[in-house]
Amino acid sequence: MSTAYVSMPKYKEALECAQKAVEQLQKRPNPDLTSLGRYIRQIGHVFQQQGKHVEAIRHYEESLAVTRTDTDDDNESVAIVYNNIGDAYLQMNKFAEALSYYEKTLEIELRTLPDNAPTIAATYANMSLANLKISKYNEALRCAHDAVNQLRKRSKPDPMKLSQYLCQVGHVLRKQEKYSEAIRYYNECLTTIVTVIGNDDESLANTYYRIADCYCELKKFAEALPFYEKTLTIEQKYLEDDHPTIAVTHFKMSTIYANMSKYNEALKCAQDAVKQLQKRSSSDPAELGQYLYYLGNILLKQGQHSEAVRYFEEGLTKILMVKSKDDESSAVTYFNIGGAYCQLNKFTEALSYFQKTLEIELRTLPNNTPTIASTYEAWLRY
Repeated sequence: MSTAYVSMPKYKEALECAQKAVEQLQKRPNPDLTSLGRYIRQIGHVFQQQGKHVEAIRHYEESLAVTRTDTDDDNESVAIVYNNIGDAYLQMNKFAEALSYYEKTLEIELRTLPDNAPTIAATYANMSLANLKISKYNEALRCAHDAVNQLRKRSKPDPMKLSQYLCQVGHVLRKQEKYSEAIRYYNECLTTIVTVIGNDDESLANTYYRIADCYCELKKFAEALPFYEKTLTIEQKYLEDDHPTIAVTHFKMSTIYANMSKYNEALKCAQDAVKQLQKRSSSDPAELGQYLYYLGNILLKQGQHSEAVRYFEEGLTKILMVKSKDDESSAVTYFNIGGAYCQLNKFTEALSYFQKTLEIELRTLPNNTPTIASTYEAWLRY
């Protein structure tokens, strides 16, 4: 019953049933310790589903103590508990602790399970993720490859799992800045999974997005664009109409077009990003400010200085809602607004923004910073 309630999910009822199962078994003079350990583990599982990871670990450790009194350390039940504890630590962002338990899990699995057991692949994948989180990229890559190789020992590996592990290899390579290799594994991931779920399934958006990002890092903007477009198509199909992730994809597409000097397309995508973010009643002012400021930059490149100034100032207003007016990043915005006013021959307005820039730089930067000299030069010029 507890397991059924977890799947519903009704955690209060699930916890009550699991606790009653333990209490009922403990009434017996010689309870079956394997069953008792399993029921205590179920309590831990319910706590973990509720995000109560410390309580979950406490019950997992109690389950482990009970189970080990009735069996040796090579028992499958012990491996399961080690894996549960590893998962709980992973969700607490305690990655080193998680890794140690995944390693214990793997040791038992390698001794007790069939050579082609898919569970071993899952443990390698967990170890890869934990290593990735603590920036041990070589170990993360090795474990991700091990996960793929382990699953491929089966005559008919689960394509969903295989694609997941191939993507994990891609993620690690991307972290190592090996973008071409990462793209190869992401594409292999897509080839594996598209035959099962089609090419516009919601789960593919993240992979398309990562491929596009890799192409961006390689400065292959024309190759990046169609993958951002595929991402956007899926997001618009499956996500809520006001979802902020859609705005991010519009913004990414705008940067691609700008890098290709296609400013009309860049402007349209930047405007779409702003409109998308404005659909939310509680949009992030800093993010909206960034998009407005970026839109101003596109207009500036097109020579539309008055329009650029309007968006610069609107963006600055949003940014200052969450940042101090003395924040170092605000100096760049003030300077660019000043430059735009110069292009409009509005030198009084330009000077006021250059002065604000200089005031911030003198307070926040070392005296020998070159940008201070640049601001003085702009100020004196006008």
